[in-house]
Amino acid sequence: MRLKYFLVFITLIFIEVSFAQQNHIVILEKTDGNQVYKVSGNFPKDWIKSKWDEGYKIQNVNFNTNEWFVVMNKTQGAFSQRYMLSPSSQQIKDKLKDGYTIQDISLYISGNTIRRFYLFEKISVNPVSVYFFAGSPNYNHSISKEVKDGWSGGWFCKNIKSMQYKNIIAFSVLMPRKRNNEDQLIEYRADFPHDLLKNKKSQGYKLTSITYDQNKKSWCVVMTKKKAVKKTNGTGNIWWWETPPQTDWTWFNYKTQKSNIDDYIHNKGYSIVGLN
Repeated sequence: MRLKYFLVFITLIFIEVSFAQQNHIVILEKTDGNQVYKVSGNFPKDWIKSKWDEGYKIQNVNFNTNEWFVVMNKTQGAFSQRYMLSPSSQQIKDKLKDGYTIQDISLYISGNTIRRFYLFEKISVNPVSVYFFAGSPNYNHSISKEVKDGWSGGWFCKNIKSMQYKNIIAFSVLMPRKRNNEDQLIEYRADFPHDLLKNKKSQGYKLTSITYDQNKKSWCVVMTKKKAVKKTNGTGNIWWWETPPQTDWTWFNYKTQKSNIDDYIHNKGYSIVGLN
């Protein structure tokens, strides 16, 4: 009987981990916003265009289980956006030279291989610097190495992605801006990191990005915490360290918790800030 329950327990763990790997993980924060999203089997270019015409801008893009997940926010900004499906290295360099930053990278499957989606946002009339990597793992490249190399240059990690298709493995790391009074960590767990997320949240960290690293066969987590800032009484003779208020955040699995996502967006004042 004990063996039976043990096997059932192991099976449930396997189902939970496998199911999580195969679904969109949606990160939400409590913040004001007018937001819409669409999940589609085909890339929703017509829907994106119509929302652009209504004043929305793309926030996040993800591809998983043969479907696209696109999030758009309504904004007053006049900046322009462009996206490219599987652009060449030269096309990416040209966009950066023309003052665009990379706002998002997503891996997707097309033509029997893994390709890359890039979202660009116009922020300058001058060339823009961005730390990013999107390619296959080898002895020179891994998610953790790319993130730590970016940290050494003062960059902020926005998202990490990993995907496997047949015998092909690819990953991406996007670090589009310099860190601004923020600490970040990266950790791995063999099983879905429920305890890690809960423990670090209690310490003031928020989930920035999470992916199942297909190369290491483990969950890879990046979390961010605001640093304490030095405050004075105005005259400078009294000072103290003050920790900035932390934003409320949570995460859900889209396939199993879609109703929770919609409830948090429409009734509780949350917005989607990350997709994996």
